[in-house]
Amino acid sequence: MKTLFMSALVLFLVSGCAAPNLQGNVYSPGSTDYTVPTVEGRVVSIRPVTVSGTSGVGVPAGAVLGGLAGSNIGEGKGSIAGAVVGAIAGGVAGQAIENKMSEQNAAEYIVRLDNDRLVTVVEKYDPSIRINDEVYVVMSDQPHLVLKQ
Repeated sequence: MKTLFMSALVLFLVSGCAAPNLQGNVYSPGSTDYTVPTVEGRVVSIRPVTVSGTSGVGVPAGAVLGGLAGSNIGEGKGSIAGAVVGAIAGGVAGQAIENKMSEQNAAEYIVRLDNDRLVTVVEKYDPSIRINDEVYVVMSDQPHLVLKQ
């Protein structure tokens, strides 16, 4: 029963490891009702990138689950050894699962601003934005591009 509970807990914790929202057209509730600087520019480069971030939950959650599972092997010192090996294997597996769950494909846009400076914005790929397009760069806490109409 303990192992079942811990499995459910690990799945719950790892499910919270989702990658950040990379869409320029989706705003969080905290990013409304205030103004942010917006500058004009022209896209000079676009390349595909992968965004991967972790919350740090995968390793400990996997280690706990692996340790519990491993402790059910054998008795006495065998149980302790099984717990140690299970914790190590679980930690490695937890990190791999968390890394994979948080990966997102995105695009790196390099924009030459009207003052000739370059800025880089990484966000979800938008096929409507191409090299030489004029864009607005919204300089918020999560900078993003808006195609100039």
